[in-house]
Amino acid sequence: MMDTLLEWDAALFLYLNGWHGAVVDRVMAAVTDKYTWVPLYLVLIGVSIRCFRRRAPSVLLAAALVVGGAELITGGIMKPAFERLRPCHDPALREKVHLVVECGGRYGFASGHASDTFAAATFFSLVLRRFSAHALWLFAWAALVAYSRVYVGVHYPLDIVAGALVGAALGALCWLALRGWAISGER
Repeated sequence: MMDTLLEWDAALFLYLNGWHGAVVDRVMAAVTDKYTWVPLYLVLIGVSIRCFRRRAPSVLLAAALVVGGAELITGGIMKPAFERLRPCHDPALREKVHLVVECGGRYGFASGHASDTFAAATFFSLVLRRFSAHALWLFAWAALVAYSRVYVGVHYPLDIVAGALVGAALGALCWLALRGWAISGER
C-alpha cells in the first residue's frame, strides 16, 4: 500500500515537474524565494498593527511562533524522522527532475515552505477574519508557494500536502489559544 502511494507520488511529481518553460522557470524561482514575499509580510504586519493596536505585539509574536513552530516540526522533527529523499536527491529520479533552484537539504518530507505559508495563511485568515474576503488570497499565496516547490524540483506532492496540513493545523491551534486572550475582539 505504502509503496503504491509513493510510486503514485513520484509519478505525479514527474508529471507536474515536467510542465516547464524558461519564463515560468524564472517566475517559479521567484515564487519559491522567501524574500520575494517580504512586501506581503509587511502588509500583514501593518494590518495587524492597525487592527489590534496595543495587542499587535502579541498577535505578531504568535504569528512568528506559529511559523517557527511549523518550521521546527517539518525541518527539525519530520525530515530527520522520515528521511525521505527529495526528488532531486533520489537516485531513481535525479536524471528526470527539472531542477530550477538548488536542491537543498537531503530530505524533503514534509515541506517547510508549505508548512510555513499555510501556517501563516491559516493564522492570519482567522485572526483578521473581518477581512475574510482576503483570506482566499492568503490561501492562494500559500498554495502557489507550495506548488512552486514541486515545479522547481525539490519536493514531491505528498511533501507539500503534509507540510500544508501541519501548517494549517498549527495556525488554527495558535488562533484557538489566542482566542482566550481576547484578541479576536477587533472592536
